[in-house]
Amino acid sequence: MKENIVQKIISMPKPVYQFFGIIEQIVTRVKNSKRLKSQGIALLDQIMFSAGNFTLTVTLARYFSDIQVAGYGIGLSVGLMLQHILWTVYVIKNSVMSPKKFVRRADKVVGEHLVFLLTVLSIEMILSLIFLAFWPGEWSITIVTSVVVCTLIYLHLDFERIVCLKHNKTHILFWTSAIFFMMNLFLFFAVPRLEIPYIVVMLLICLFSIGKITHLVTLVKKPNFEWGIRMAEQDLRRHAVSSLLGASGGLGYFHLPVFLISKLVQPVEAAAFFALRGLMQPAMILIRSLDVIDKNLFSSKSHSHADIRHSFLRQVPLYLVIALGTILMAIFLGKPFLSFFYGDRYMDFSGLLIGWASAFSFMMILPPIDTVMVKMGRVRQFNYIRMYAGICGAIAAFFLCPLYGAVGAVFVTIFGCAFLVFGGLWLIRDVLRGHH
Repeated sequence: MKENIVQKIISMPKPVYQFFGIIEQIVTRVKNSKRLKSQGIALLDQIMFSAGNFTLTVTLARYFSDIQVAGYGIGLSVGLMLQHILWTVYVIKNSVMSPKKFVRRADKVVGEHLVFLLTVLSIEMILSLIFLAFWPGEWSITIVTSVVVCTLIYLHLDFERIVCLKHNKTHILFWTSAIFFMMNLFLFFAVPRLEIPYIVVMLLICLFSIGKITHLVTLVKKPNFEWGIRMAEQDLRRHAVSSLLGASGGLGYFHLPVFLISKLVQPVEAAAFFALRGLMQPAMILIRSLDVIDKNLFSSKSHSHADIRHSFLRQVPLYLVIALGTILMAIFLGKPFLSFFYGDRYMDFSGLLIGWASAFSFMMILPPIDTVMVKMGRVRQFNYIRMYAGICGAIAAFFLCPLYGAVGAVFVTIFGCAFLVFGGLWLIRDVLRGHH
């Protein structure tokens, strides 16, 4: 009986067979490794947080106005841009620091994080007051509120994960993300029944985020703000320019289209752009999960071209199968999914779902490419390709978004993602050919 099951698995298509091989390696290594158990909990945290974020997107798209949905989309774009910039300025260096060293320096590191966070929030508050003074109204209030809330969520997210991992307290990550998910699930059912306004939803998320930040501070005796300011100044001198250049890539083809269609066309176009993008989150959760697994399983591989090429070609088929499956589901099941989550509200934009599936399919190929870049020491060269993708995407966005609205914005995103994938493959062409 056992032999028959094994034979059936071996006879399956290669990507599926590879998937079973990955699962077998995971189970074996998790059983024998406390570190991997901790990472498994951290992975559950990511899934739970993404589920909460997805539920929030559905709640906004079903029960709030196009102006409010579009405003949250702008706030999310700002939050993600700031998250990427600060990740490269100071968060990434802490992620590779040894746990013992991190714990010893925790008061200084947390001090630096709070300096950056409070500085960004202070600047946002000042700009918000100026913005509201010159452009009062519901649209402006929605944007300002969304930007502040998304800043609180995303600027703290990566750093919190690092602190908990270094202190071996990953259960905190899981429970805070579980609370976030349950809160958004409650809002999904409560908003239509209690007629909860948008500003109250944002306030609840804001209070939750402040609670997370306050709880994190309790892991250290007292944040050292004096050292935090010194370290912040040092990191800004070293990394600010390169971080801004790296962020310009995503700005050009991923975030700028949101700003342009929000300003130049009807709010419903921006709302549909954001809402349909949200339906791609489950596929990206799966990809991020597999990427974490792959990076753990192959972190000990040598840096030889042969080993790197073998790892890359082993990973890519499964990612391609998931990408193809996502596109096929968007083509054949897109309208039923759209109706189930959003009702008939964005049914006129159902074609965008195929476009988003295409864009995210390119994004799904990026994790293995990123892995090769890190192993080959070509991250800086890849950042230049990101910058070129952003420049070309921005030029395309200024032409296409005013003319074609959300459709033009999705085409810009597809173009930018494709540029990044093919540029990355060109950069590692020697590895793929097996040349030394």
